[in-house]
Amino acid sequence: MQTGFIDSIIFDLDGTLWDASASCTAAWNEALGQAGYSDFVLTEETIRSFSGLKIEDIFGLYFNFIPTERQTHLLNLYKQKEAILMKDRGGVLYPGVPAVLDELKKTYRLFIVSNCLAGYIENFLDLSHLAFVHAGILGEEPHTEIKSYSVDPLPEGGIIATGCKVYQPKPSPVDSHGFDVDYVYAVLRPYIVVLYKANPIDPTRKDMIALLVQPVTEESCIAHMLTCYPPYQVEPPAVRRFQQFIFGQDRPILENQHPKRLPLDPQAELHQVCDRLSVGYRRYLREQGWGYGTELGGG
Repeated sequence: MQTGFIDSIIFDLDGTLWDASASCTAAWNEALGQAGYSDFVLTEETIRSFSGLKIEDIFGLYFNFIPTERQTHLLNLYKQKEAILMKDRGGVLYPGVPAVLDELKKTYRLFIVSNCLAGYIENFLDLSHLAFVHAGILGEEPHTEIKSYSVDPLPEGGIIATGCKVYQPKPSPVDSHGFDVDYVYAVLRPYIVVLYKANPIDPTRKDMIALLVQPVTEESCIAHMLTCYPPYQVEPPAVRRFQQFIFGQDRPILENQHPKRLPLDPQAELHQVCDRLSVGYRRYLREQGWGYGTELGGG
């Protein structure tokens, strides 16, 4: 038997690093109640028993009292509830996980399996989640309002959002005083977006963060980050830790969002003023005839 050198470890999230059964239980029970089955209440123990089962097996074992024609409706309700609750509550890390990961990262590169695609870009463009998902860093309550901003086409293709302003307590790896940060987003290609944000030390310059998404399948991807900061007390390890922490907060939401493929129908979801950039991104994809990773599918 041959053994090779191991330099990396890939983790699954649910059931390996954290327990999200409380959020899933709440989502199922809310969906059941809305579908007219409030008398049937699931427990966290039952939800844990779902682990690894296909959805048709779950319905066959636990929801066989629901007519087949109603099962799709229930599943769609669950997906909607789960997406909201995962963003709000997430899961609970298993005991010892942070300490073990801290020790492993000294020797290995650590990864988590991710099953998202176009949603990764849209999450990056979502201003409204900053105060809730990244509370105390890129936003905080009660500074949750996203004021009106502009989204316009770029002459060379793509879209640009200007006039975005968000209060951030810790806007960068080198600053910890809060202020209203000016944002500019430029979507250059369907899977390439660049963010420019006000530098906290030199207001005449901007930090630059680029997200380049490499599709693996229509429902999975690898995200590559490129960051550029003015040379003011910035050290690469601090930047790396800061960005990995922020994306670590985003990842569970993306891995659990439904539908997996990005809806392009403007009527598929209810949008607010703060979603103007996401709506513009979806419109841009439609105009490009872009189907890969979306509800349209294909290349």
